[in-house]
Amino acid sequence: MSWSSEYQLLEHEESSLRTKKEMRYYLRHFRRHDSFAALVLSKGEWFLGRANVDDYEATKRWKKKNRPRAQECFYNAQRFCMNCRGRYFEGYMFIGGLPMHHA
Repeated sequence: MSWSSEYQLLEHEESSLRTKKEMRYYLRHFRRHDSFAALVLSKGEWFLGRANVDDYEATKRWKKKNRPRAQECFYNAQRFCMNCRGRYFEGYMFIGGLPMHHA
C-alpha cells in the first residue's frame, strides 16, 4: 500500500452530512494553498469514529511505557507505529468546529 493511500479524513463519531459537506468545502477552498488538503480531497477516505487506546492491550501497554505527549499527535502516532509496527494515518478532524490537521 502506498503512502498516499494511507491518508484518512478524520471526523468525530457524531459527524453528520452537514459536517462532511463543511469538510469538503474547506478542502476545496484550501487545496490551492495546502498540498496536503488537495491530497486528502483526492485520495482520502472518510473515517468515522475512533478507538479508545485502553480497549487494546498493545496500545494500553505502549501508552503506559512511553507516556505520549499531549498536543503531539504526529510524533506520538509515528513513535507508536515504529515501536509496534502499526499503520499510520493522517488527515483532518473537526476540533471545536474548525478542521485541524491530525494524526
